[in-house]
Amino acid sequence: TFTFALTYLDPIYDSFPNASAFTPGLTVGPANLTGVRPGNIPEFALSTGVVYTQPITNGVNLVLRSDFYHESNVQIAEGARFKREVTALNGAAILQFDKGLELSVWGRNLTNDKYLGQIFPSVAQSGSLSGYPSQPRTYGVTGRFRF
Repeated sequence: TFTFALTYLDPIYDSFPNASAFTPGLTVGPANLTGVRPGNIPEFALSTGVVYTQPITNGVNLVLRSDFYHESNVQIAEGARFKREVTALNGAAILQFDKGLELSVWGRNLTNDKYLGQIFPSVAQSGSLSGYPSQPRTYGVTGRFRF
């Protein structure tokens, strides 16, 4: 099974004269964002995936799954000079048994892409910024029983 999705977005604030945005000093201040593209909205987003199922024996299937996600370069927040581009690759190999048992080995963010998803002024720490970092490369093993 193959999946594919492509999104194109071109948003612009029609009228936003009493907005706030980051200043060059990385504080937040009043701003007129009329006619400006909102931050944190990529122009292009691509998502694709593949799932391959192969019977191994009677009652046992091997499932190979992979997905890829990409967002074009985008300004993290209005007025901020920081940008990010997202590229994520995930994968899994799963053994499915007809009695409901599943065993899987998986990995997320296999490219170890590092970026900040969002930034904002730190609470009660004037002049400081906080942000949400991307998930690091992660591996794991999972066992499930479905009934």
